[in-house]
Parts: sequence; C-alpha cells; structure tokens
Amino acid sequence: LRVGRRAAAKAVGLLGASAVPRGTRPVVLSEEAAAELSSVLVPAAGADAVDKRRSWLAGKIGARIAGPLVTLVDDGLCEDGPEAFPFDDEGTPSCRTAVIREGVLERLISNTYYGTKSGLGSSGNGIRPSLTMPPVVESTNWMLLPGKTSMDDLIGRVDDGLMIVEFLG
Repeated sequence: LRVGRRAAAKAVGLLGASAVPRGTRPVVLSEEAAAELSSVLVPAAGADAVDKRRSWLAGKIGARIAGPLVTLVDDGLCEDGPEAFPFDDEGTPSCRTAVIREGVLERLISNTYYGTKSGLGSSGNGIRPSLTMPPVVESTNWMLLPGKTSMDDLIGRVDDGLMIVEFLG
C-alpha cells in the first residue's frame, strides 16, 4: 500500500513538467535518483579498472571526489542485502568497505589478485561469474548511506532549485 501511494505521488508530481530556464541551482535527488547516480561509480571503483587504466579514480585515494555528505560503502555483510555472504568466492571474509567516506575516496574494491597488485589487499569482492571463470572484482551491496536530514527538510531548504526523481539515458 505504501509503495503504491509513493508511486502515485511520484507520477502526479511529474505531470506538467516543463523545461527549466538556464542557471545554477541547488539540486535535491530522490532516493532512487541518488542510488542510480551512485551505481555508475561501481565500475570505476574497482582496483582492476584502475590497473587497466579504465577508471577516472586512478591516483585519487585520499582525495576529495564528492561533497562531504557523500559516503558510499560496499557491504558484503548487509543483513538485508541480496549479495550478503560470509565470504567471497575466493574465501576472503566479507566486510563493509567504505569506498567514499564524507566525500573522500578511501579505497577501491578488489579481489585477491588486484588487491595484492595494488597493495590494498582484498576487500572481499572476488566474485566468480561462473564455475568456469576466474574471480573478477564486483560489488556486493553498494549503498549510498543516508544523511541526517530528512527529505522534507532538504526540500524545505531550497528556494529555487530542482528535484531530480530519475535519470534517463
């Protein structure tokens, strides 16, 4: 029932949407839009992508790459997470890995091979796509942690801004 009401409110909120005049404005992301946006970081946050020079995060550990309210974790132990396991496919214990903490890139996710190669060690993200393939670096339960401010409070703080509910394309 709650999900249906939320979907209906979202649909009604999109009625009559129009183009926004150019300018710089504050932006509030819905939970879904924030999750969608944070998910594009997964491929860049792997130690394998950095090693193969396919990531813009190369050389940025310890650097501020997001706002101070952004904390992203990969949590292989998340009780409600669909990819929660006591250990990865290489036998490394699962853990909660803070990839970005308060806007600072803290570490990359890695399997044993790339963890050793990078000097970071494995983060418990060695996932075997099939029985015949070697483990690759893959996220488990990728999460953007919530802040301390409610959505209503965030929206209330914005006079002339945008609310993004989804990204297309």
